[in-house]
Amino acid sequence: MAEHTAALKASPSGRRYFATLRAWLDDNDIALDADAFLGRPDACVVLIPRVLQPNAERVRPRYIFAGPCIDERRTSGWTPADGDERPLVYMAFGTAYTDRADIYRLCVEELAGAHRLVLATGKVDPAVLGPLPDGVRAARTQPQLDVLGHASVFITHAGMGSAAESLWFGVPTVAIPQAVDQFTNAAQLESIGAGRAPARRRAESRAAAQRGRGCACPQAAGARAARPGARCGRRGGRRRRGPASLPHGGPLTSHRRSAPSRLKSLNPPDR
Repeated sequence: MAEHTAALKASPSGRRYFATLRAWLDDNDIALDADAFLGRPDACVVLIPRVLQPNAERVRPRYIFAGPCIDERRTSGWTPADGDERPLVYMAFGTAYTDRADIYRLCVEELAGAHRLVLATGKVDPAVLGPLPDGVRAARTQPQLDVLGHASVFITHAGMGSAAESLWFGVPTVAIPQAVDQFTNAAQLESIGAGRAPARRRAESRAAAQRGRGCACPQAAGARAARPGARCGRRGGRRRRGPASLPHGGPLTSHRRSAPSRLKSLNPPDR
């Protein structure tokens, strides 16, 4: 391995990379050399819930699962329109794998009418979906944290950020993984009772829409949110963080409004 690292550092691109890294370390008053910084840490704060870590029992104690670090600057104050009590379904596939007009159309077809629907269409121009029924809102981006604060179910690609935020806000998921770690995340959400995932990708669109319809009733939302809430409280959060502190220095507390059918907090009070 040493010879490969030496060859990398000697290459033009490697020299540029390590020079940039050294400058970044110096700018942040980090005295470690580049190799030590890129190597295995003596201690590490992990900003995901422990329940999303596969084979968590094999992770050594030096890794502290503090849970997600929610950035309040991402909130906009958005709220759904008053006077509409239908369950709200939120659908978003992150930033990379969003060219799925087929799924967006089918979810509108299956869910509109009995539900409010908020769609983040990403690379898809919302205009291609045609006229939208009453209660359906589509835009390339949506204020995700705000919408999750009101959602009954989240149809998601199961990226790690979205998966952790669904647990933070206690919103059950219907996962349609598209690539990379999303399949593992979807399986983890399903294994802890926090979501469902269609079994076959070729049937993913209609299956997701139908499962979204089933999960969006308040009774189903409550049942699915309570189980992972209890497990997140036991396996992650401030008690596990110990002396380590997060960059912003503040406590981890849920921003979700209080409701019996949702998680009240990802992290329990210190005891």
